[in-house]
Amino acid sequence: SRPMTLMFPLRHLMSYDYTGSWTPRSGHQANVFANKANQASTPLNTDDAVRYYKSQGIRGRKIVIGSPLYGRSFNGTSGLGQNYTSLGSGGPQPGVWYYKDLPKRGAREHFDDVAKATYSYDAKARELITYDNIRSTEFKARYVRSRELGGAFFWEASGDRRGRDSLVKTMYRTLDWLERTPNNLHYPTSQYMNIRRGMPGA
Repeated sequence: SRPMTLMFPLRHLMSYDYTGSWTPRSGHQANVFANKANQASTPLNTDDAVRYYKSQGIRGRKIVIGSPLYGRSFNGTSGLGQNYTSLGSGGPQPGVWYYKDLPKRGAREHFDDVAKATYSYDAKARELITYDNIRSTEFKARYVRSRELGGAFFWEASGDRRGRDSLVKTMYRTLDWLERTPNNLHYPTSQYMNIRRGMPGA
């Protein structure tokens, strides 16, 4: 039999989807901090959640923060923290666009240096899309290190870009470490050859 290593479970903090169709105003979906000058744009934030976890006795090394590889759109809006009329068409589903397709043509990309979050805005189309890019991902990696957290995860891989523009690779380069614990899941009857073989090379 294989030796087993017992570990305390990691706390995967779903630090994205802070705004969307369920919020009354447009806003950041994966911001690290609140922007008190525009509170409607940051109804939630990652730093408050991390601080709460730690206050409840959860060690920082057991907390991993999540990042989206997609953006959430708000149409018919004049900007962050404002009313909107619809979510727009989207890519994989209404109101959702893959990171690899952003910013859209005609939109200008912005970085909220208080919330530490990226968004694009097309003034002509009145469309705002909130998402992570290289700059916000690099900040999140530095945040993980400064708060001594356990790392980061992404949802989901098909939205990423390749090469130097990959957010997964950006996180890895900035953190300079990668979890290499073997995957203990075993699916010998999977219809996918690579999964049957235990994801060789992954």
